[in-house]
Amino acid sequence: MVFFVIVIAAISNGCSNDSDDPEDQPPPGSGFFSNSIQFDAGDDPTVAGNNQINAIVEMHVSTYRHVWYSVGTLDEDNKKINWGPGHQFTNGLYPSVALASNGVVVEVHEDEMEQGNLYYTVGMVSSGDTEVSWSSPAFYDTGAKPGIAIMPNGGAVVEVHNDEGETALYSHVGTVDAANKTINWGASVRYDNGKEPSVAVNNIGELVEVHMSQNSNTLYYHVGSLDLNSKTIAWESSQYYDTGECSSVALSNYYSYPLFPMSPSVMEVHQSHATTDNHNLWLNLGALTDPGSGKIDWAQHFQYNTGITPCVAFVYDGYMVEIHRSNDMVTSTLWYKVE
Repeated sequence: MVFFVIVIAAISNGCSNDSDDPEDQPPPGSGFFSNSIQFDAGDDPTVAGNNQINAIVEMHVSTYRHVWYSVGTLDEDNKKINWGPGHQFTNGLYPSVALASNGVVVEVHEDEMEQGNLYYTVGMVSSGDTEVSWSSPAFYDTGAKPGIAIMPNGGAVVEVHNDEGETALYSHVGTVDAANKTINWGASVRYDNGKEPSVAVNNIGELVEVHMSQNSNTLYYHVGSLDLNSKTIAWESSQYYDTGECSSVALSNYYSYPLFPMSPSVMEVHQSHATTDNHNLWLNLGALTDPGSGKIDWAQHFQYNTGITPCVAFVYDGYMVEIHRSNDMVTSTLWYKVE
């Protein structure tokens, strides 16, 4: 298993960068997530992995609102992902994907006509696979910009989304029937105001959710706990933590972490708010040292690259993967990084 000592001054800046695009070069002094590698083109990328199986699932939206995915395996020695071929499997917008240790993959997306219909699919994947065996998309709610997380054992999922007016946030808890590739959803519950939510869950049902204010470019988070029996979430009060937009969050399971021993680590990425197509990407690192407090103990905050719509996940053997789209509206290139 790989662990990280996240001390910015101690991270070397001498690595070569696989990017030839000046806008995808890291800012001076960042070091972390600096060696971005181009792998495709598209919009709204999302990525998922799990500590137990060497499979990484990536999705994005292409021209004509087709949703594509690819499956890769982690090359730990070279900190690269060996991607399989891309597959078009549905139409839609704003996909979000999650992967459990038993190979269950769950994906949610908004309909391609932006009529406020949300759909999910369930699939299976194993280490070394280059394709997912998907169910057909199934309607589950109305809203926009959904996010999905799955418990590591694959038994339950947590979904969040905003309403079509981008003012209210809703959550679902569901149990997964892997054999039939279906989800038994609990009730849709409004839990806050805001938009563009992202959610993560760990092996004991602790949750972290991040979102943007409905009125400004301020970012907030919730800590929560999952009750599978009632399919409900007990959310703590929201906490301001940064400014920006398009935030994404990942939450690790319990294991010895260099900064916070025996505490689950939190990793959040987002883009800066900009009036021009020149966004910076920012990273926040912290931990749930006292989940009952409803607060995250943040340790690091820094710019790590440029681009938009970042997404982050903890993947095989304790590594982290970040993906994002370039600022270039013409090429819409997609980039990833392994740490």
